[in-house]
Amino acid sequence: MITKFIIRGFSKKFKGVQKLKPQKSYKVFDETKARVGSEMDIRTKLGGDDFPNWSPKAIQTLRGESVALKLANRKFFRTFGKELKGSRKKTATFIKGASSNIKGNIRPKKVIPKFTVPKTQYQVLEPAYISKKGEPVKEKLKFFRSPLRAGETIIGKSRIKTSKPLRIAKQKGAKKSYKSADLAANKIYTKTMKRFADKESVSPFKTFTKKVPKKYSTAKHDSRELQHYKKVRKDWGF
Repeated sequence: MITKFIIRGFSKKFKGVQKLKPQKSYKVFDETKARVGSEMDIRTKLGGDDFPNWSPKAIQTLRGESVALKLANRKFFRTFGKELKGSRKKTATFIKGASSNIKGNIRPKKVIPKFTVPKTQYQVLEPAYISKKGEPVKEKLKFFRSPLRAGETIIGKSRIKTSKPLRIAKQKGAKKSYKSADLAANKIYTKTMKRFADKESVSPFKTFTKKVPKKYSTAKHDSRELQHYKKVRKDWGF
């Protein structure tokens, strides 16, 4: 059986029907007028008179590239310094907890540079021509000069040299930090261009490398190119 409950009484907060005062009507958004106004503002700020034949969209793109480049550079250097500091800290922590044998290999060493002057010095010539198989053919080594201190051993000042394992570890950490900073800078550049110019683009200073196929690395050269190359090197004193 369903029973109905009838609510009687009234709330103390209810003050009856209230008549609102007349209010101003809302302005209708004029898209065309707003777009023309924004284009005029951009031309005024960026100096549109200097680019009379440029469209407003091109000026917006120019503005976006300028802002995005500044933000990307700031992001890159901040991220790179932070990542590099963290990488060096990890390397130092690893060395601190390593065994005595590893510490001995990583520890910097004192080196005394020595150089023995050869009795006869030669001049290494560039490939004279390319064979039919595509292999460079070198000319015989020609006598260059006989030094006055031939056979003498020159001893330099002692210096502290970083060990090879430590140098490799630092290089790996620096490369990893650079990649992280470059990725962060590219992201901030793309987001800024999307906001200002409504399109995604990559920084114009970004370079993309690609490995050259082996068949192109041993390509044949014209004999005139090799002769010109040899002449330029000779003029430069090589």
